[in-house]
Amino acid sequence: LSTVLKQLTDDGYEIVDCSSKRMTRSKYREVVGGLDEHHVMVDGDIPDLLVFAAGTQLHTSWMVDEGHLILQDKASCLPATCLQPEPGSHVFDVCAAPGMKTSHLA
Repeated sequence: LSTVLKQLTDDGYEIVDCSSKRMTRSKYREVVGGLDEHHVMVDGDIPDLLVFAAGTQLHTSWMVDEGHLILQDKASCLPATCLQPEPGSHVFDVCAAPGMKTSHLA
């Protein structure tokens, strides 16, 4: 994550680090709503999740093309975070495709 954050900073983003903060839903919405196209936030619930302002165009970003960023919504990250399986565990993702929850779990 630190390498990605450094690259984003080099690319002109300002990091809003909320990874150590627990926020109420209303405070979370307020912080996310205040993000602009030059901000990226480290999520307070899922530390390897980055939050960009609504409408940020990342689909053509070289970081996505090269696999440094995976576009995924927070809801797809929650199962792996909540499950917290031990290393070596066997976990079956029996939900619908495309496998984002499995990717995050890996």
